[in-house]
Amino acid sequence: MIFDETNVLPDRALLGYDGDSIDVSAFLKAHGSPIANRILPSGFSFGSKLKERCREFGISVRWGIVRLQCESGLVSGQFPTRNGYTREQEIAQRESKAYGVGCLDDGRVIEKWLGLEMQIHGFAYFCAKISQKVAPMVGKPYALDAANKEDRKVIVCKNVATLMLYEYTPHVDAARETWDVFRRYFPESLTA
Repeated sequence: MIFDETNVLPDRALLGYDGDSIDVSAFLKAHGSPIANRILPSGFSFGSKLKERCREFGISVRWGIVRLQCESGLVSGQFPTRNGYTREQEIAQRESKAYGVGCLDDGRVIEKWLGLEMQIHGFAYFCAKISQKVAPMVGKPYALDAANKEDRKVIVCKNVATLMLYEYTPHVDAARETWDVFRRYFPESLTA
């Protein structure tokens, strides 16, 4: 399987509810996640809340798992602990901005989006909004972000999922990381 920056993932890998075919808590537990059995303030488990929000907004639960790993490392639980933090404090910090929703460039999070439950909601909500925004852009030139305009790269994306990745994080390296995690966790999602 070869990475294609213009067709990173098929649309069905990101769009369309697929939660009935996966036990999120069991998947997280099998991968060593520190949040596999997390109960949220609403009383729901992380897995059931992710499924609920993905169903509501028509987003793939598998995409929710992959994005969680790419943004915070909370699926594998493999991440460094910062100086002065205990492992539990590091996990709490990562949970508070698990999907990167509302994160500012300086690392702070807009208060409305703080916490794992709000991160889940924001992830599904914004993915649905992004998919609607980019759908008309398929097959048209799309400029990827760059530190300066001279380094800006323009590509023509072949599907909505690829454009969603670049709207979420406009860098080929981030899209490649997402593709790698999908390949590792859900290789069947990448086949036609």
